[in-house]
Amino acid sequence: MLPTLGIDISKASFHVELSLNEKLRHRKFSNRKEGFSELGNWLVKHKVKQVHACLEATGPYSEELALYLHQQGHTVSIVNPLQIKAFGQSELLRNKDDRPDAGLIRRFCEKQRPPAWTPPPAHQRELQALELIKRFLEARALAGCVAFENSTAAGYSFYVLEEQKGLIGGLYVASKFAQEILGRKLLKEMLYSMRAIPHLMRIEAQLMPFSGPVDSPLLEQGFRLYTRQFMLLDLQKTTESRASSSGALRVARWNDRYFEPCAKLIYLAYANHVDGEINDQYRSRGGALKFLKNIILLPGCGQFVPGASFVLHEPGSDELAGAVLTSEVSSGVGHTTQICVMPGFQGHGIGRMLMETSADALRSMKFRELTLTVTSENRGAVQLYEKLGFQTIKSFTAGVWPR
Repeated sequence: MLPTLGIDISKASFHVELSLNEKLRHRKFSNRKEGFSELGNWLVKHKVKQVHACLEATGPYSEELALYLHQQGHTVSIVNPLQIKAFGQSELLRNKDDRPDAGLIRRFCEKQRPPAWTPPPAHQRELQALELIKRFLEARALAGCVAFENSTAAGYSFYVLEEQKGLIGGLYVASKFAQEILGRKLLKEMLYSMRAIPHLMRIEAQLMPFSGPVDSPLLEQGFRLYTRQFMLLDLQKTTESRASSSGALRVARWNDRYFEPCAKLIYLAYANHVDGEINDQYRSRGGALKFLKNIILLPGCGQFVPGASFVLHEPGSDELAGAVLTSEVSSGVGHTTQICVMPGFQGHGIGRMLMETSADALRSMKFRELTLTVTSENRGAVQLYEKLGFQTIKSFTAGVWPR
């Protein structure tokens, strides 16, 4: 029987009571991603691999923590507060503020063993991304255009403004319409609008979802082009060869204290690298930190999965030799949002070991597939992914203006 964890959650924080080996342990955490990571580390400290966690259904207050625990491989139950209240009354207990505490919730979990909660489908969680788009709109940082044919919307394109840079976020033409013709018109119109913006110094475009050709119009507009590959690994297939040990280096799950060290790692790993030409955030520690916050804290790149994200460091030091970060982009599908190794440690199997560690963690959480994108010019990385079992699903164009 799993140890039980009762969670009394509010907007700002949550209290927990853990029953382990007939002893009770208590702790308070902030109701933020940092607090979730601290909870995970606290459980590891007590050598708890899996718990049955129980918390009340409090809408947005509880859902993020429940999803985090589920992704970590724990059993989670979200219970109607009336059930907890009735259970408390049966115990003849009542808190002075008429709210159940973590101990009462834990006892309910231990005695009632409520059913496990399953996260909502990915399309529901994508509503969070709509909230992000809404914020961009309210800040007047999101713009674009729509193509109509006979009063019917046939396609659209949009871009996001980030200081002196424009990011082409999407280009879509419905399959029943002329992809190349409308795609070219949408792209040209969007680029014309972007270049009219004062002080805009750079435009980046990665148009993987678009099925029509974009190379010619981007070249005509003065872009430098790069070919990138979208690759997929079937996690349900077993792998044979494994990477060798990392020696004295230690593997650790992601913790928010690694934000700054990981930003430094990315900055150094991508110095004079082709991906630094495609994404200028890699060119400074400040830009790399902003990149990390985008993929970890915001939903635009999927839901970050800390349980499948790892760093490699020397014992007693937060200086990193490598890192792999993973998000869930749809139900059962993970995506490697970042994998990098410090230059002095490259060529020793560290990248392979990190990828295999991440893939194993996803398998333990019942993920079916893992995807990633890689620049074709980065042949060493492409060959590594192919050896790991990744297959290229499609190639797409990334463009940067000016050249």
